Amino acid sequence: MHKKKPDTCSNKPTSQDIRVEGEERYKLQKKELRNLISKEKKKQLCEKFNDDIWGSGYKIVLREITSFPPYYFPLEKKSQTVSDAAYNMDWYNANACMAKDIKFIIMRSQVPLSYRAGPFGTMSFVFFGTILRGAYTYMTMQTDLKEK
Repeated sequence: MHKKKPDTCSNKPTSQDIRVEGEERYKLQKKELRNLISKEKKKQLCEKFNDDIWGSGYKIVLREITSFPPYYFPLEKKSQTVSDAAYNMDWYNANACMAKDIKFIIMRSQVPLSYRAGPFGTMSFVFFGTILRGAYTYMTMQTDLKEK
């Protein structure tokens, strides 16, 4: 059997060209659809936010912030005591392997543990109060503007 040489003078698109063109068309249509959906979602969110005195955004933020259990907040202080407790052990009298592990614990616990709340930063009681105060101020300002 003789293999037929590809005709280089032909203007027929190859299967590779067809596949690439199809992928490009698919990506373009997908991008257009995503833009339409995001525009519609933004429009719906704006309508909900303007119709509701409290605002959907305020409710979402408040729900996310208050979802932290109360034991999360003192976590930073408790994590700082780990290095103190490890240092107060007799690690210098322990065998080499255990002393190495304890030194590693001391080094690792120098950076306190903390919980981050998305774009709001590290959560603490002070920061929690600041967010609530700001959200309440925004809500009252919006209510005053809506009444006028």
